[in-house]
Amino acid sequence: MLAFDVYHNGAPLAEWPAEAGSRAFCIYLADTDDRPRERAFDFEYGRLAAYCELGMTRRLYTRYPVAGFGDPILRTRLLDGGPLYILAVELAAGRQELLDDALAQGGADVPAEIRAEIDKSAALTREARALEAAGQRAKASDTADAALAISVPAGEALAGAVAQARLARRREAGGLTGFLFGTPSGGYVPDTRRGDAFLQALNYATMPFYLSGVEPEPGRVEHDGLLAQARTLHAHGVALKGHPLVWTYTPCIPPHLRHLDFAACCDAFRARILRDVPPFAGLIDYWDIINEAHDLPWANSFAFSSAQMVELTRIAAEATREAAPGAKRVINVCLPFGEYAAGAPGRVTTLEYLRACLDAGIDFDIVGIQFYYGSGLLQYPWDMLEISRLLDAYVALGKEIHITELGTPSAMGHDPNAMITEGNEVGLWHQGWSEATQADWVEQFYTICMSKPTITALTWWSFTDAAPVFWPHSGVLNKDDAPKEAFTRMVKLRALCAPAGS
Repeated sequence: MLAFDVYHNGAPLAEWPAEAGSRAFCIYLADTDDRPRERAFDFEYGRLAAYCELGMTRRLYTRYPVAGFGDPILRTRLLDGGPLYILAVELAAGRQELLDDALAQGGADVPAEIRAEIDKSAALTREARALEAAGQRAKASDTADAALAISVPAGEALAGAVAQARLARRREAGGLTGFLFGTPSGGYVPDTRRGDAFLQALNYATMPFYLSGVEPEPGRVEHDGLLAQARTLHAHGVALKGHPLVWTYTPCIPPHLRHLDFAACCDAFRARILRDVPPFAGLIDYWDIINEAHDLPWANSFAFSSAQMVELTRIAAEATREAAPGAKRVINVCLPFGEYAAGAPGRVTTLEYLRACLDAGIDFDIVGIQFYYGSGLLQYPWDMLEISRLLDAYVALGKEIHITELGTPSAMGHDPNAMITEGNEVGLWHQGWSEATQADWVEQFYTICMSKPTITALTWWSFTDAAPVFWPHSGVLNKDDAPKEAFTRMVKLRALCAPAGS
């Protein structure tokens, strides 16, 4: 067990800010490999107890309010369950460890003024430790909070500065040529304000190949509309991807295929790939061969095991290679931090699934990562330093990377046009969501992604706020198709990819 004293404004915290089990609640333990593990906690007037097996070394992750920043997910250092810790002090120490590592990796790309801010936070963290040792626990907590108020924004500034320097070098070397800026193909409406905006900002579109739409009933296959749309977009020079060829999510499985055993399901998906992919030769160059196959309760309607999901991935990869030998094959995943696996023994994380695919020798080309934020379920407010670090873990897999689905709100609260009905209880980034906050997030996230040489595509999932929308308030055009500030930032970022002199 890890036990923490928790203070607020110099006094023990009376009540944890979110109820366990609510969407707002994010707290879990991770092991020495940073793999989410336990999610068992008690809180009683100023005391947080986090339970794990005796003798285990663990790191705690939790949402935590940071003055002037919001309530990001922060980490402690690795702890062994010995003394009674002070939560704020351990979070400040964990942040400082992360900053020290980022400083070492950033090298000369880190400006002196950011190093100076990090030095200030380090001094406050040391002061908090001294106060803790002297028995002044409440004051130590307040001092650690002051350190976090510097170190959290300094970490984002560090991630941004390093990304800008590396993006500039990538651009100078011609590494941004062919970078893909995308959205779903439904965002293009010919001869309209929306269509013009699409072609101004984007060069890539994801087309819907959900099986329930392509084969709504036995023997009835719907290709004509997709072919017409593909030809139109292809004529405008827009690269295309089909999504998804395999997805074991009940609403996207036709009723006549919902009760198959594993062998029959593999045969059915292989047959649909061999039937649905060849007609789009010369039009579609990328395929999401499988979607969300990593132990997600809502995306495993057949209750297949993790090993079966890996085997289904292999079948999808091989069938797609047979159907479209020159196309690039994408394994698409979501919830990249893997928080959903905490407290669920045996459930694989996103990274574990991808590593299992690589270990099994599955032949695919691209890791696709969904990156929704600021609403919905489990889309917590990680700061840009943590996001950059996570992306590096996916880069280390050695594959090209596409950010395949992406969205943040531009307003607070419920969106009547959105499929995702939850609000913003999962937390805020800097302040309440607005068009300005969305634009800042877009610019920072896109810059970080574009600075990493193996990331070659970014797809914003809801282009407009006009119904239907997936992620609440997340369009970069408003419901009347007028551009928001995020759209303007996207256009500027895409301009960086133009060849010199164009």
